[in-house]
Amino acid sequence: MSFKLSAEAEEDIIAIAEQGVRMFGAGQAKRYHNELFALFDLI
Repeated sequence: MSFKLSAEAEEDIIAIAEQGVRMFGAGQAKRYHNELFALFDLI
């Protein structure tokens, strides 16, 4: 990981992950999380 998230951004990502699990299941939430961080690495 070549970037540093602010505390607020980390809280937002946790909230997004929790909502993703509730709405779409753990597998899809994990795929979204992995793709999100892959995109962060591209920036």
